[in-house]
Amino acid sequence: MPVTLVLVSCALSPTSLGLAKLAISSPWRSQPHLSMLSHPPRGTAAIAPMNGQQTEEMPHADGYKPRWRGRLHQAGAMIFPLVGFELYRTATASTGGVSQALMFFAGVQGILAVSGVMHTTDWRQRHPELVLPVGKIYHPQWIRLLDYSMIFVGIGLVCSSLGALIMGHAPVFRRVIAPIVWGSAIVGITMKACFINTARWVEAVAFLLQGWACILGYPVMRAVLSPQQWGVLFSGGMCFTLGVIAYVFQWPDFHWHRQHFRAHEAFHLGTIGGFGCFSLLMRSLLLTSSTPFLCCVR
Repeated sequence: MPVTLVLVSCALSPTSLGLAKLAISSPWRSQPHLSMLSHPPRGTAAIAPMNGQQTEEMPHADGYKPRWRGRLHQAGAMIFPLVGFELYRTATASTGGVSQALMFFAGVQGILAVSGVMHTTDWRQRHPELVLPVGKIYHPQWIRLLDYSMIFVGIGLVCSSLGALIMGHAPVFRRVIAPIVWGSAIVGITMKACFINTARWVEAVAFLLQGWACILGYPVMRAVLSPQQWGVLFSGGMCFTLGVIAYVFQWPDFHWHRQHFRAHEAFHLGTIGGFGCFSLLMRSLLLTSSTPFLCCVR
């Protein structure tokens, strides 16, 4: 048990310190002409991409990064280690669930940390040799692939940890839900490795199918969870779903808040809400029952 705590502490510190360093030294914060304006500076001409480099597809002609881009996930990555420590402490005080708590923490922290680093780093300054259209948001393909891969892996870890506590050794979880969740992760990562610039709706369908696969165990979940726990679980799922819908349809996008908050920020806000709900559920499961899934083994 102490060894596990040391490993958790070692994993938390570099992540938090690295993200804090990026938050302080992020170059784009001090360069509003590149990332914080809703319209290009006057007299600035766009330059065509060279060397076959790819830029992130933007839904608007201006292509400038809103001030909040990535900040929600960056802040979440700095705060969530405290939540993870509380889940670990709760799990060690009960009769089980330590591995599930660590899996849950790893999934959520990985998603938040990678996304926060990708969206708050000015990759254009880190690659001055690139000639790109003025104001175009550029992310190297390796960090984009890492971001997508971490989302698929993170969903798998979150579903596996919560599913193990709720459904445990129920046949529907072992034989149906778990294979679908991790099979979707493998297919999704492979798809993004081969076709990094897929349409938004393709990504949305892949994420939602993987996350909502747990609904196949609805009868078991309703038998195990209290009404309050079920409400928290459903609320978390809806937060993610609404965030993905905002991402697909690129809404909201009004001119008066375009410099600060766009559809991608709404997507990130939905994920923060979903992770918050699932964290409450995880702690509730660890507190209310020593082995809540044993009643499902029938």
